[in-house]
Amino acid sequence: MTKSKRATVAFILIFAVSVGLFCTVLDFSRFWGAYALYDTFPVHWIKRVNVLLAALLVWAAGRDSYNIKDITRMKRIFLVICLGEAAFLLGRPDIAIGIFAVCQLLLILRNGNGLRYGLKNAAPGQKTKLSLLGLSLLFILYSLVSILKAFAGSCSLQAIAMAYGLLLSISLWIAAANYTLGLFPAENSILIVTGMVCFYLCDIMVGLDGILKPGLPWLIASSMIWVFYTPAVILLALSCYRYD
Repeated sequence: MTKSKRATVAFILIFAVSVGLFCTVLDFSRFWGAYALYDTFPVHWIKRVNVLLAALLVWAAGRDSYNIKDITRMKRIFLVICLGEAAFLLGRPDIAIGIFAVCQLLLILRNGNGLRYGLKNAAPGQKTKLSLLGLSLLFILYSLVSILKAFAGSCSLQAIAMAYGLLLSISLWIAAANYTLGLFPAENSILIVTGMVCFYLCDIMVGLDGILKPGLPWLIASSMIWVFYTPAVILLALSCYRYD
């Protein structure tokens, strides 16, 4: 990586951290009743700046990407993410959920590249760890769906949440398998699994934000969404770079 590109990437990261901290302060200002401060700014638009910055990181990778096939996949993934955020801004969460389901499918295909071979040659300890993780994610999904049933009466909403939650759980498991089996270089695998953990926690907060009534639990969930989402998209974007 040239010095100029290194400086550009550093600037994008510093800018993203600054935007993230600014929006976090605005989100948490509501805990002290400063709703006027929160409403002063078009926060929902400002937050999406970090999605565009993450996409810019992907498009800027060029010859410094992990490989050509991977960077092509990542460009598609971030194009889909940008479309999903546009749907949220236009007030169409139903369409946004469908778009992000496509995003998770693309992430599964990308992060699971070489998974069949990796599982075939995995050590018994690795298989045990991945099996336990899979069972844990299924238990968490069951618990979240039970919470949803208690708060949301719509059967269609429950079905959509269950389908997306299952897809998200698979995506996180694939990311963990990527790291455990060493499907990608170590640095890339760490960025992938950390980014997907943040993505997973972010989507749980989004779900709670949608079903909880105004109050402290809702405020906590609402305020934590972008605390997880910003690092999720930034880390996933950085996972397409070559670090050797």
